[in-house]
Amino acid sequence: MEYNKNQHIESRVVNTSGSSFSIKDLFIKLLKLWYWIILSVTFCTGLAYLYFLKQTPQYKIHATVLVQDEKRASDRIGRASALQDLGGVGVQNNADNELLVLKSRTPMAKTVAQLQLFISYFEKAKLKKTEIYSTRPINVQFTGYPLITAANNGSYEVKVDTAAKTFSLFKPGKTYKGSLGDSLLLPEGLVRITRGPGFASWDSQNSLFISMSDFEATVEKYMGVLTTELPNKQTSIINLTIVESLPDKGETILNEFITQYLKENLEDKNRIADGTIAFIDERLALVSKELSGSESNIENFKRSNNLADLKQQSNLLIESDSRNSERATQLEVQLSVMQNLQSFLKDNVNDRKTVPSSLAMSDPNFIALVKSYNDLQLERDKKLMTQTTDNPAIITIDQQLRNLRLNLLSSIESIVRGLRTSIDKLGRYSTNYESQISSVPEKERRLQDYARQQSIKQELYIYLLTKREESAVSKASNIATTRIIDYAHSEHGPFKPSKTIILFTGLLVGLVLPFGFSFGISQVKNRVNTVDDIYDDTIAPIIAHVGRKPKHSIFAISAESKTLTAEKLRGLVTHLRYAFPGDDNKTILVTSSGHGEGKSFIAINLAQTLALSHKKVLLLELDLRSPNLSTALGLQNIGFTNYIAEEANTWEPYIQQAGIDYFFDVFCAGEAPANPTMLLQLPVLKILMGQLQEVYDYIVVDSSPVGLVTDAEILAAYASFTLYIVRQNYSSKAKLKNLDNAYREGILPKINVIINDCKAIGSK
Repeated sequence: MEYNKNQHIESRVVNTSGSSFSIKDLFIKLLKLWYWIILSVTFCTGLAYLYFLKQTPQYKIHATVLVQDEKRASDRIGRASALQDLGGVGVQNNADNELLVLKSRTPMAKTVAQLQLFISYFEKAKLKKTEIYSTRPINVQFTGYPLITAANNGSYEVKVDTAAKTFSLFKPGKTYKGSLGDSLLLPEGLVRITRGPGFASWDSQNSLFISMSDFEATVEKYMGVLTTELPNKQTSIINLTIVESLPDKGETILNEFITQYLKENLEDKNRIADGTIAFIDERLALVSKELSGSESNIENFKRSNNLADLKQQSNLLIESDSRNSERATQLEVQLSVMQNLQSFLKDNVNDRKTVPSSLAMSDPNFIALVKSYNDLQLERDKKLMTQTTDNPAIITIDQQLRNLRLNLLSSIESIVRGLRTSIDKLGRYSTNYESQISSVPEKERRLQDYARQQSIKQELYIYLLTKREESAVSKASNIATTRIIDYAHSEHGPFKPSKTIILFTGLLVGLVLPFGFSFGISQVKNRVNTVDDIYDDTIAPIIAHVGRKPKHSIFAISAESKTLTAEKLRGLVTHLRYAFPGDDNKTILVTSSGHGEGKSFIAINLAQTLALSHKKVLLLELDLRSPNLSTALGLQNIGFTNYIAEEANTWEPYIQQAGIDYFFDVFCAGEAPANPTMLLQLPVLKILMGQLQEVYDYIVVDSSPVGLVTDAEILAAYASFTLYIVRQNYSSKAKLKNLDNAYREGILPKINVIINDCKAIGSK
């Protein structure tokens, strides 16, 4: 066949332009696939719709609360000051702290326990079980702690007879029956079953399904779907959002959560007032007993000494002494109060209690210390809701409390010393007055002493009683520092799943699937599968078909081999003998279009087959970019590159032997060089090839693939025959152009194709 180069070039241009993308090609492909596109879109959209129906809708439920933040709400300041004037202690708040409290576990755990959220109710629908809440016919209420764990979670089918007001619980191998209001001992704990909100409208023929979950897991679940956030830092409004599949259930959960949080908030505020009242009650009982004793002493003294009327003696002196005594009484009251506070602080039992600041004197520094101590105690209690006592923040607060406690004790000690000094001074005045009224009868003076003691106790009793009433008023006026702005309300529709997105995804998949399938088929068709695939893209002749490489050996032939692959290799050698009639240069170049097509496998077994025919054969590895013969044959990785680098005088030391039954020589590539092409262009290669061709009958050259690099074209100058390897179901049809170009343009000598890894090959 005569080859026309210009015709070939024109053909290549046409093929190249034809492979480019065009609207016309896309339109033609759409016409070819229209039936599959309609079928695929219908099927995928239907599947997407079924998927949508099986999904559980999720709703967002919102609520809003306002924190009465001292830092942000000026209307709070006046009220806090009024409470402090009455003896109460204002608890300072800020929205950031309350945000952390809302995220803590305690309010949610109380909500789960109160609403028994670890129990879910379901009814059978067309495609799935659907959860119900407001329409459930019964309530299952645990009367003790539920014994539900991840490994022991209860699931029951329930039949409810609304007419007989009875129920039956079923689980594999067990049935429980009873009437509404009865208690049952289940493996999960003791429960009481009562009427639910949907009892009246429940169809007795329907089955109800109950699922019980682990308490801790339920708390974690709802903490995970609860979000709290401040819209901005300039407000003290907190937005709460919870995600739930049932809007009515979600609203109930969020409202109960806020209720539990407000209850905790109010209990925290009342704790200080309760502590103050308890302390005052304790002191009142003691002072009341002492006051009764003083009054009894006066009564007994008057009765025994017949002192119905006091004589009017030394009125002026007595009046002065009285004023002095009154002042002494006031100081004694203050001293007693401070000593009580001192005893309170020294008692280790009270180291985690707030100091009753309503008993403090008018000293502003001392009042400030007491307030700082109480505020720090409250801050510690709040942090313990979310942190442990080992937390560095708690340890720091404890250290600050110890320091403030020492400062308080030091301040009290200083005040006590001052009061005692003043009392001693007044005592000296009293001694002076007493010496001046020595003429007053002894009995009258003794009566005056009794009266003074009685007056001190009475003043202290009235003072304590007044402060107790003030603390009670303060407690009664306490309200939660957070108020609800918007109660829980659900969004109009579910935020997921999105019907539009799911159906659009189904539509998109339905449109893409036929094209993807078509592309996959085209990719499979782009591989060489039949002989005609080769004939369609090249006119190079096919010389042999070789079967698959053995699993456990690189050699597919030996002297005794009878396999189909061995016979094909023997047939290949026979063809080669006819290819070299009288040719002294019997150098065979083995190449391919890319890696992985079996080039080295063919080269090794060709060398072995030639050796079995009693020929002196050299396998020369000149694929310097990816050498692997030494590894495949178990040889040392030395050879051509070592020969070049060491500038050796002879190549024989680098020759190694391999083979079965009859050996052939192997000249490995050696270490992969930095620039293989430059090495192959050295003059020493020409000298080496001339020497090798004089020694060996056949030289099989394992070279680099064609098209990727020019190595094979350089080696073509030393070869007289080329075996081009094409692997079935692996080699790309597009790369056969490299083979066709090499054959048509004479780049490689006498190209013949070997189809490798054949399974069953034929024509289309």
